[in-house]
Amino acid sequence: MAESIFTRETLTERDIAIAAALSWALFLGLAFWGWMIDDDVIYSPKRPGASAIPKRKRMASAISLGNSLICTVLGWIYLFGKYPKGLMGIPYFPMGADAKELVFYGRDDFGVLCCVLFGTAMVSDLVVGLAFYKRHLGFLTCYFHHSMFSWLMVFCITTNGLVTSTATPFAPSFVIALIEEVPTFILNLGTVFPWARSDLGFGVSFFVLRILWHSFYLGYCIYHGVYSQIIFLYVLTWAIHVSWFWAWLNGQGRKCLPLWLLPKSNSKKL
Repeated sequence: MAESIFTRETLTERDIAIAAALSWALFLGLAFWGWMIDDDVIYSPKRPGASAIPKRKRMASAISLGNSLICTVLGWIYLFGKYPKGLMGIPYFPMGADAKELVFYGRDDFGVLCCVLFGTAMVSDLVVGLAFYKRHLGFLTCYFHHSMFSWLMVFCITTNGLVTSTATPFAPSFVIALIEEVPTFILNLGTVFPWARSDLGFGVSFFVLRILWHSFYLGYCIYHGVYSQIIFLYVLTWAIHVSWFWAWLNGQGRKCLPLWLLPKSNSKKL
């Protein structure tokens, strides 16, 4: 098979440094855009009751909006560009002895650039957030999440996780999950542009991608016996996703889903 950006490994340290610098510039620019955007542009008469979003919170959402949009596109490109195609050109994950090497292991140029972009987004949001919107940074959604994924981006392309290591890089294990950024994009689009908010779109995409899709390749990697570190990280993120989705069902989900789909409330009438 001819080499492509999905299979070759030609990036130098200088290339990676340039990619990181450009990513920094991109996310700092997005934060500035989030601060400067005119309120007349983001608010619509269709939602006259929409409450104002603080500029500092909008800065955070602007970084996440840009990152999630780019990562979603890159994730779909990777899925269709790297993996074998079946009926109607739909990609599939193969079975067999070499399946885990194809699906989960390796370090190709496209995957490395995705990891650099995502890792830079995590660090940018933390650094800019500590400087401008510290009160909008949550422990689980920011400090823990961003720190873990910054570490993971280095780990999956270098095999050095400081307290653990793997025999080979495993960048594809992360990149195949980038399509899970769709609900993040929908969420932050609604924060930056309140008229575009879609609670139902967020909830449905979250369930399909971060619960069902994530469960599929969690089971797939367990079946093929991949590195225990990958399995642990998939289980950890799956548990976090379930926790977030349950919180959504008990919050915004109650406003847009049929009652029979919702968990029973424990609240008692006084």
